[in-house]
Amino acid sequence: MRNENMEIYRYDITDSTNTRAKQEILKNIPLPALFIAGEQTNGRGRQGKSFFSPKNTGLYMTLALPPDYISNETVSITSVASVCVGDAIKDICNIDVKIKWINDLYVKGKKVCGILAERVCDPLTNEIKAVIIGVGINLSTKDFPEDLKASASSLFVNESLKETLAKRIAENLVNSKGKGKILMEKYRELSLILGKEICYIKNNQKFFGVAQSIDDNGYLKVEKSDGNTDILSSGEISVRLSKHE
Repeated sequence: MRNENMEIYRYDITDSTNTRAKQEILKNIPLPALFIAGEQTNGRGRQGKSFFSPKNTGLYMTLALPPDYISNETVSITSVASVCVGDAIKDICNIDVKIKWINDLYVKGKKVCGILAERVCDPLTNEIKAVIIGVGINLSTKDFPEDLKASASSLFVNESLKETLAKRIAENLVNSKGKGKILMEKYRELSLILGKEICYIKNNQKFFGVAQSIDDNGYLKVEKSDGNTDILSSGEISVRLSKHE
């Protein structure tokens, strides 16, 4: 992909790059398009959670892609995006990351990046107009809210790498078309949870089990202590991580 052929929308501050991307897509802008903000006032994560996005210490971006870049499974889009972002961080920052199912990137046992993939549909026809992939990376953030201090960290790299990193992520994502199965193999290699005991919520109940496998759609197979298995397509899990993972 030639980055110069992709329109880049830059904002000093915005509510959410995903929200801004949706608004522009409905104006029929050319795709792919990249949206980058220096700060988000309403950054969003999965399941309605917020994403802490302080000024000038992170990369807050959304890549908008045409519908033909996506499969029917949102989960696999998120999984593939996790690998693309991880590869970009390795290439630009020389830092190895691991993936906590589904969409969080970790370094030394703490979260440094979250990813949110969404479809954008025409409000009148419900036709899929685009898929947007929001990425939030803590580049140099040091001061986290109390509820994040124990679980969040940063890459601790210079903010000047932001633009280069954003373009590499966008390039990796555009070039991922048709490479889903190959990238899912790498997703499994980078997984933090396979073979480990996890806690998860299903139907408002808490369960424990061992993460056994992740299929090409990103579904997680868990073996419970009673020998039965669960297949998870979404939701929250927790796993105890050492600082070396």
